[in-house]
Formats: sequence, C-alpha cells, structure tokens
Amino acid sequence: MNKNLKKKEFCKSRKGITLIALVITIIVLLILAGISISMLAGDNSILRRAGEAREKTDSSGLKEQVQMATLAALSNENGQIKDDALRAEIKKNISGVTDNDITGNERNGWQVKVGNKAFAISKTGDINEAFWEEVRDANGDVTEIRRVDGTATGLKIGDTIGYKMLDGATTTEISSSQSVNGYEDQTIKLSDYNGTWRLLGVENGKLNLISSVITGVPKVEGDSTDNGVYTNSYFKVKGRTGYTNAESELNRICSYYGKGKYAESARSINVDDINRITGYDPEHTGVNVNKATAEEIAAGKVYGENQSYQYGNKVTFSWKGDSYPKYESSVKNGNLSQPHNWSTFKGFSWWNGTSFQKSDYTETPGKICTLTSDYYYYYPETLTTTNDTAKSVGLANDSVLREMLFNPGTDYYWLASRCVNITSYYAYFGVRFVNSGVVSYYIIAYSYGGERGVGIGLRPVVSLKSDIQLKKDDNGVWQFVEK
Repeated sequence: MNKNLKKKEFCKSRKGITLIALVITIIVLLILAGISISMLAGDNSILRRAGEAREKTDSSGLKEQVQMATLAALSNENGQIKDDALRAEIKKNISGVTDNDITGNERNGWQVKVGNKAFAISKTGDINEAFWEEVRDANGDVTEIRRVDGTATGLKIGDTIGYKMLDGATTTEISSSQSVNGYEDQTIKLSDYNGTWRLLGVENGKLNLISSVITGVPKVEGDSTDNGVYTNSYFKVKGRTGYTNAESELNRICSYYGKGKYAESARSINVDDINRITGYDPEHTGVNVNKATAEEIAAGKVYGENQSYQYGNKVTFSWKGDSYPKYESSVKNGNLSQPHNWSTFKGFSWWNGTSFQKSDYTETPGKICTLTSDYYYYYPETLTTTNDTAKSVGLANDSVLREMLFNPGTDYYWLASRCVNITSYYAYFGVRFVNSGVVSYYIIAYSYGGERGVGIGLRPVVSLKSDIQLKKDDNGVWQFVEK
C-alpha cells in the first residue's frame, strides 16, 4: 500500500506536456517557419537580395571590362574612339564577344552584348548598362523597341507613353533671369504644358520620350514678332549673354520636366538628336549615314564646300589697318565687306569657347582670333539645302519621326546647340532650331557687336528609369505598371 501511494505521488511530481502547451509550441514553430520561408523566398527575401547582389557584382565586373577596352581604344586613337579600334579592344579584352555582339558606329555610339548583359558606349566614351535597344530592318529603319534580352514589347517610335511629369515633382515653376538668358526675366510653369509624351527612341540603352508639343512661357496679348515672340509658347534668348548660356540654360529648364515618378533625367533636345535620327552628317551631306555604304558616305559633299562657311573651316581674322578685318583659311581668303566699327562699340567681337572677347582695330593690329565655322542647315527629306518633300533620303515626308519633329504644331523650337557661321560680311553666332521643316539657326550675336533676341518653343527630352514596365491600355497609351 505504501509502495502504491509513493508511486502515485512520484507520478504527480513529474511535469508533463499538456495539449495546450503542445498546440502553442506548434503555432510558434509554424510562425518561425513562415518567417524563415518569407526571408528565404519572399519579394524582399535573402535569396532574392543575394541574387540581385550577385547580379550587380557580375554586371559591375563586366562593365569594368568594357571600360578597360574603351579606354584602350581611346588611348590608341589619341583621345578619339574609332570603330575598328573599339571592336578590336572589346574582342581582345572580353572572351566570347564577336563582331555580331557589337552594334553602332562612331556617329551614334555603340552597344556591346556580353552574355545576358548589354552596355551602351557613347561616342565620347561614357558607358552605361543598356536595358533597351532599337531593332532595325534591312533598310536601317527602326521597326521595334525591345529589351536587350530579346523580349518583344510591341513598343514603336512615336507611341504615346502615359508619363506624368508632375507626379513626384517638387518644383513646378522655373525662373530664368535676364543676366543668364540675355533677354528678360522669365518664368516657365510646368502646369502650362498641355501635351502628351511620345517615344523618341533609345539612347544609352534607355528609353527617351519627347514632348508632343512645344512648351515654355505662354504667349499673351501684345506678344508678337515685334518683341521677339514667334510661337504660342516660348523661351527668349538674346545677344552675347544668351549665346554664352544657351545650351546650359535650355538644358537646365528642360531638366525639370524629368522629375516625374518614372523619369531618371531630362534635357533639351539638341542637334545631335536630330542628326542621329535623320542620318545627317555635315561632312557628307545628301547621304543618310545610318543607311549608306562606306563608298556612298565618302561621296557625300561637305556642307558649304569651298566657301568661308564650309563646315569645319578654320578662319583666322586680323586687322589690316582699317575697320575691315582680313580673313584667311585653307578654303578661302579675303576681306570682310562690312566694317567692324558699328553698334555699341568699335571692333571685332568673338567667342573664345568660354566668353566673348573684343578687339579694336585702332588699338590691336595684327591677328584677332581663329574661329571654326560649324554652321549648317538642311531639310530632313533630302539632307541637303534643297527642299523636296517627295524624297526620303533622310526622313520620308509621311513618316512618324517627320511628323513628330518637323510638322506644324510640333516644330519651331530651340535645339540646345550653338554654332558659328563665317561669311564675307561678318562672323555670326547663333543657336540652332527647327522651323518649318528645316534645321537651321537664329543669329543672336554679330562679330561687329550687334545683338538680337528671339523667343521660340522648348522641346524637353525625358530619359526613363531602366527598370520600368509598360502595358498598353484600351486607348493605345502605354501606361507604367507598378512592380
């Protein structure tokens, strides 16, 4: 009896696991298991982050190889990248890469595919990982925009993209002072923009959009060509101050159109954009360098051949004892037919690459300066100074790009590109623009000291972030898709 009693007391003293405790334990284990699985396999999981880190490391290593090859090509050609040199260095430095993996040229830059990655190399040697590419047909025309991994998207040049520049923007008004633009204090409001955004193409492996219409300061009653206003929206620049700051100020103002949620940056459209699209090269006019053979390109004539304004002509000016400067170059010599003692001061005014200088013939005999003429104008269909809309050497008159860039309602806008035009009268300093189906320039400063001002539209170009996803809605507009 005592033995049985002791046995019962012993059993009571032993602690057992109750059913409730067991259930709680199982629940805790399941929670911990769920956390572990989430950490391993969720959208922000350890495995995913490790994979992304590994991918970034691989991408960084490949980019470094491309950089080394590009630097070697630069050093081989005295600071300039030549197509054959770059291709040779890439194939030498990166195993497995062939000529078929390298596309592009010296005018438009290159793209090199390395495994499942691609890198864009600009003509100046800048390198960025590429995510998008243009697909061209046998004629050299862009037929599709796709991802570099070959994924088809259905995107085409000219498609409307549902980009909202005010979505995420913190600054909606941009001021430009007279001390910078040379004309007057001006304020551009982003809310005044009433257009959409269209796909312009791929640059450095990323999608570029362009405003569907010109933008700027809205025209009001009293604005006319008499006070320099030529368009319904405009930005004014004037004189030597305007010329000095034109490129940077146009790009600065347009950069605010790239503050939207899916944008990486923005700038003004420039003449390189237009030339890249049309296939124009001032050293080989009348030939589409995007499509022509090497022999056809070589047969193209330099703009302004045998004239003082021949493209690339270096002209040296000097005083000869009166107010008619003498000019000399390998192309043409002579004396300016107009004296340089007019307007606000006597003498010769010129741009030295940083600022304007001036020289008075009564005080400074001998050499004044050397200027390079880089002015040109052309029509997009012919790529010459002759207008013929029936031709399509560059852009066909009925093409989407022609309509986007040169048709009424979308043209008459600044290009963030300056130029110098040297004639037998003066040296002219101007800012390039597009107007009435032609690429030309506005003179805003003269070598004799005169100035003029003008106001025309802006065309911002927005570069989108690389990781965007797009889906076309029922109205045919490509909308951004949240990940």
